[in-house]
Amino acid sequence: MPRAQRPLRIRSIHFPQMLSPTISPGEILDAYNAATDMKNFFNRKLGMPWVDPSQTPVTLEHLNACVEAGREAGVTWKSRAHGTFMGIDQMGQFNVVWIKQRRPDGRQQLVHVEEISGDDPFERCSELMELYGVLIAVVELNPNYNEAKRFANRFPGRVFICNSFGHLDEGMIRWGDLSRLNSSDRRTDEAARDRFTLHMDQYKCMQWALSRFVRTECLMPDPHGLVQEVIDNGVKRLAPVLPRAFVHFTKTALVSEKDEEGGTNKFKRVVRKIGIDPHHSYANMLCDVAMARAYGTAGFILSDPTPGGGEQAERLDMPGLPTHVATLIEQISLKGDVCGRCTSYQYDAEGQPVMPAAPCALRGFNTMAADPGCELFNGRT
Repeated sequence: MPRAQRPLRIRSIHFPQMLSPTISPGEILDAYNAATDMKNFFNRKLGMPWVDPSQTPVTLEHLNACVEAGREAGVTWKSRAHGTFMGIDQMGQFNVVWIKQRRPDGRQQLVHVEEISGDDPFERCSELMELYGVLIAVVELNPNYNEAKRFANRFPGRVFICNSFGHLDEGMIRWGDLSRLNSSDRRTDEAARDRFTLHMDQYKCMQWALSRFVRTECLMPDPHGLVQEVIDNGVKRLAPVLPRAFVHFTKTALVSEKDEEGGTNKFKRVVRKIGIDPHHSYANMLCDVAMARAYGTAGFILSDPTPGGGEQAERLDMPGLPTHVATLIEQISLKGDVCGRCTSYQYDAEGQPVMPAAPCALRGFNTMAADPGCELFNGRT
């Protein structure tokens, strides 16, 4: 609606009572101790936003624990990588990018974070796609749809545009290229159709992404080891970028509130921004959504506490895999007429098949123990 046609609104300012010359600090303290509605106290007395701490799942303690876990695992910042995933939260001429890798034990590790300002921040995003060998990237639809669409067209099938944050009754993510075409889509030319898109339940995805920090499943490098040029209040300066992201995570709340607009008096779940726009929280969430494209949203198997994950894990060339899981994989893979149960397969001193591969005495080349047996298969008794 043109500004001239908008209804007249009166803009008001509420000054915190901390500035009042007639209200003493003692009175404010008494009001705090007697408050039954902390939101009302923070808003009216202090002039500050308030959200129940129980609704902000991530604290600095959680984030520092992820940093410590990353230090123990030897996680460092990388200038190049491969097999990574990217999440991009975009604003006008400003993108926030998170890039992660999946570790062999199923946990994540952060390899790069960047705040990009300029006339075309997606140009830098294209460079990052190549530098870090990004497999899947997810970017918001708004506010710059044209730029996001051009970026996605440069990497068909690798960049997905999130075009809806609405509630989903089932699941967390609905991928556009995996969904059935409706009648409108079928009448639309393939070139004009937005195929690589997704619809996500924002509350579920944010809750799931933030829980990785709470459970120390996202390993992070030294927060002060990556320094970039950032913009604060229009002023450029050099600063570590990860501590800025930590503030964003602690300013992201998951809230259940009454749906007053819908008039149903039912509760709805929403993601609330506390005081600032937490771009890093959304970029991290979109990065996890990108990773879900390859690995799903299910939980992972925790790593084995023993170095290397045990002898079975070493034989399977899967370091960090728990011993009982590696044993189960061996048992499952060595059932039926498979090479590992053939008399021509190589066995160790204890009479166990060499894992995962060994030479075949009859065929003269290496074969995997779990490979199907050939016509010369002769099972061991």
